[in-house]
Amino acid sequence: MIDSVQSLDRRKWLGRTGSGIAAPLLAPLGLAACSGPQTWDRTTVTVDRPGIVAGHKFRDISTKNWPDNSRKYQVLIIGSGVAALTAAWNLHRQGVRDLLLLSGPEMFGNAAGFSFPSGQSGPTGAHYLPLPSQESRHVREILKAMNVFAGEIGAQRPSYDESVLVHAPSERLLRADQWDTSLLPQTQLSQTAIVEQKRFFEYVARLSTTTGKDGRRLFVVPIVLASTDPEWTRLDTVHFKDWLTQSGYSDASLLWYLDYSCRDEYGAGIAQVSAWAGLHYFCSRAGHASNAEDGAVLTWPDGLATIARFLASSISNQFMAASAVQLKRKKDFVEVLAQQHSNEQLIRFQAEKVVLAVPLYVAARVDPELALAFPSWRELLPSYSPWIVTNFQLRHRPVEKAGSGLSWDNVVYQSRSLGFVNASHQLVRVNEFAPPVLTSYHAMTDQPYRVARQWCAQATDSELLALAGSDLEAAYGSRVWRHVDAAHVVVRAHGMPSPQPGFLTNPLLTQLRSSSGRVSYANADLSGYSVFEEAAWWGMQVQV
Repeated sequence: MIDSVQSLDRRKWLGRTGSGIAAPLLAPLGLAACSGPQTWDRTTVTVDRPGIVAGHKFRDISTKNWPDNSRKYQVLIIGSGVAALTAAWNLHRQGVRDLLLLSGPEMFGNAAGFSFPSGQSGPTGAHYLPLPSQESRHVREILKAMNVFAGEIGAQRPSYDESVLVHAPSERLLRADQWDTSLLPQTQLSQTAIVEQKRFFEYVARLSTTTGKDGRRLFVVPIVLASTDPEWTRLDTVHFKDWLTQSGYSDASLLWYLDYSCRDEYGAGIAQVSAWAGLHYFCSRAGHASNAEDGAVLTWPDGLATIARFLASSISNQFMAASAVQLKRKKDFVEVLAQQHSNEQLIRFQAEKVVLAVPLYVAARVDPELALAFPSWRELLPSYSPWIVTNFQLRHRPVEKAGSGLSWDNVVYQSRSLGFVNASHQLVRVNEFAPPVLTSYHAMTDQPYRVARQWCAQATDSELLALAGSDLEAAYGSRVWRHVDAAHVVVRAHGMPSPQPGFLTNPLLTQLRSSSGRVSYANADLSGYSVFEEAAWWGMQVQV
């Protein structure tokens, strides 16, 4: 039985934003306290901080006294994110049946979704999947099993289920109080901006088909299939912003767009990610479709939670709501100490194979041998960007500016947030007048991650809601709160690893990528950044 993830805090919010927000807490993050009389007294606010309380609690459990009796399995999977679920799905189709998955503090992790009591859904993690390239055949296999993908797995231009291909209008950008139909600024541009845009996108178009001396494409998803030609991997030694400056790019609108794209993909901007990672975003995705334009994406109302549920369905009730505390390697098996969530009971497991499908900062505490092999493991861990994902259930559709309608992706120019997605977009053909669920995304990139995590842990509901709703207010004004029935805020303190300079040659990651034996590592952390294709790749690599 899959236990549902319960809210850590649920209450009616009563008050006004102008007086309810603590400016000293917001100031370090470059935010200003909201002004104006908008009220939230009709909005039910739910705040989840998955893993924050539970993670610290499990870290402090004594590992001296293990229970005597062991529960034995052929395979024990620790974690329930995309890598864990893909490993379970792939092993099941290979005939493995004696398997148990320990969910960890949040079922589905960064692929989780949420449903309001009304039945309307929204993502609390990743919300879309780009068309998978020929190199991402493992993703195509999953989509084919879901009846979303049609054609040969290796086809250049397969077709996809029309119901999950994002339809028009797919995106818009609020700039100079007007909506443009492209996230890349296209109007009111200087000649310099036009020239720089053209030069940059012609350059990345050439790179997307360029191969290195080893015959591989320079940038590929998954990254382990990309070229290791030193002439190009040296781009991982400099920041993307520095590379752009050295390459003569200075137009503010282009730099904003590139920064936005990196924050949206990596949870870190051009001043933080490596130049290799920055170019990788624009050059690696080479998926095509016979029934969609290049650049199209796949999405569902609750985001990638739909795929996660499909993967989980292959192992039905072989789940336990528990978190691993420690593992020990023996000659013929692996022992794992875990704690059940429901009653805090400690359980000893014994398995022929253990799949450690958790972030590396968790894995290093569960697997003592990892810490012994890398005494400086803390310094080698990726930098984890905190995220805030919020679903707003509206009672009415807000009034749009003349000449524009709600799109799937709605972004505000120069905002430090990442805009909001219409989670109900794919349902609009059923009832285009129904009130939508809008999902806002915010990556905490303006301060050191440790400072941002501390703010996330201490922030009140009002502060979180003000931050989450900042782009909604920019789009609709303070009146937008009249339309909001409920808001569900998810704080991901260690949301995703950011590919900063040196991540390609990080010794911890490179060694764990090739790990073998009775304990396998499987997590997007091994790639240095978190997307579905990378997590699923590592899940697919697990063998028994």
